[in-house]
This record gives sequence, structure tokens and C-alpha cells, in this order.
Amino acid sequence: MKDLPTSPPVIEQHIFSQKTQQIAISPHQKILNSLFSNTFMVGTSLAIALDNKSIEEHPVIKLVNLCMVYRTAYMETMALDDINLHIRKGEFVAVMGPSGCGKSTLLNIVGMIDTPASGEYWFDGQEIAKRSENALVDLRKRNIGFIFQNFNLIDDLSVAENVDLPLLYLGLSRGERKQKVAEALALVGLENRARHKPQELSGGQQQRVAVARSVVGNPKLILADEPTGNLDTKNGDDVMQMLAMLKSRGTTILMVTHSPEHGARADRIIYMLDGRIDARIDARVDTGVDTRIDARLEGRMLGEAQ
Repeated sequence: MKDLPTSPPVIEQHIFSQKTQQIAISPHQKILNSLFSNTFMVGTSLAIALDNKSIEEHPVIKLVNLCMVYRTAYMETMALDDINLHIRKGEFVAVMGPSGCGKSTLLNIVGMIDTPASGEYWFDGQEIAKRSENALVDLRKRNIGFIFQNFNLIDDLSVAENVDLPLLYLGLSRGERKQKVAEALALVGLENRARHKPQELSGGQQQRVAVARSVVGNPKLILADEPTGNLDTKNGDDVMQMLAMLKSRGTTILMVTHSPEHGARADRIIYMLDGRIDARIDARVDTGVDTRIDARLEGRMLGEAQ
């Protein structure tokens, strides 16, 4: 494997009860049981928490009056304006809105890539808005996984080496890393592609590698930036099924998407406009697709695109 930098690369800059249900174990669920230690087995069944009451009350993400300003010599742009947002452990939240509304900026701040100009950012009970860059790097590498529209795989590395990359900075032995990589690739159905290079894979397969890389370190939070944007319908649906499976295991997911159909698979939709959360649209999704919400989102986005 090629020499790697001594500090973690910020790959993302190239830019998860009281009530349980017993169900049969699928191959993917067996793999999840290995990846996530808090899964527990009962005979030949897997107990998965399904009741929202099981979600811990304290939020994984809490943003309070958060603002982000970009300044140049000639102008000032308010990218995020007084954002207040709570996301609970195990919640799957979709962020929607037109281009330039602040979605990516929000993801960058939640992902600890950028720091806000003002306001508070609490991550898993810790206030981190004023933390040093080194402290943020340590928090990010141990707690956050990233999935991107353009995959952001390193062409010179094999599939297994790409998935292994986040583990290199966690102090794990080579044997531990090898096992975790194998389990993550099996989870996404690519165990037989471990030695291939990214350019030898289809777009859907490359995004599967990106999903494996995002979960291999067992993060508390997954940030997905248009994860289906470059995929056809089938591969996009496959990625959404993987995200739903991870959510069922308790992983917290924040996903940016332009697709109302994919957004409706989340527990809640946040609609952004001009750097603010648009409170006029109540978009909590309890079951299925809320077609009224979809119609309003599609209509507004279509109008703004014209």
C-alpha cells in the first residue's frame, strides 16, 4: 500500500427500546451484527428496536442560532442564517431545497469541516463550535462517516484499501482492520471486488464502496451528500435500502437530496431556503410518502429552477 499522510486526509473536502420485534436474520443483518457491537442475538432472530420512544432524548446534533458567513473583499454572503436544529440518536433526517440554499454548508459544519461564524454546535453532548482544528479532526475521524455524490474514492488504491483508509487513523491492528474491511464489503455485496481499482467498477459499485467506507469505523453519524445523485434508479434504490438498514441499527443519518421520493424515506424532511430552515413546510414523515409534501417541494423547486 502506498505511503499515506501522517494526519487523516479530509476525504470529504474533495468535498442510527422498549418495544422490539423478532425477525429472521438476512445475510446483511448478520454482517451488521458483526460491525455494530450493540446488536444482540436471540436464538436465530435479531432483535431490532423499532419504537421511536427508544431513541435517546438527548440529541446527537444540536445547532443553536448558528450562522455562517463567507466574506470577500467586495461582498459578504450569509450562507446559514440563525439555524436551530435538533437531531436525535437514530434519526434519519433529509435536507432538501434549491441549489445555493445552504444545504452543503450545513453538512460541512455538521461534519466539522467548517466552523460557524456564530452560534452553538453541540455534538453528542459536547459543545464544539470553538474547538481547535486538531480536536475537530479527532472527533470527526472517530464519529462521522461520509458518503458523497461523486464517490470520492482514491483511484490509485484498491477497493479494500479505500475502505481501510478511515481505520488507519484509529489505532487498530492490521488484523482488526482486515476483518472490518471484509465485513463492510460483504455488507454492500462487494467482497469479491476487494482487489479491484475504482475505475474497474460501475458507478453503482463505486457508491457501494463509498457506503462501506462510511460504516467501517462504526460511526455515530453518517452524512450523505446527494448519495444517489449520480446513480440510476435501481442503484439509487439500493443505496437508500442500505441507509434504511443502517438507520434500523441506530445510526444517525443526515442526508442532502433533491429527490422527494428518497427524502420521504427519512423520518423527517428539513426544507431550506436562502440559508434558513423553512418552517412553513411541516415535513415529518411517519409512514410512506406524503404526496402533499412531495407536491409542494417539487413545485417550489421546479419554479426556482425556471
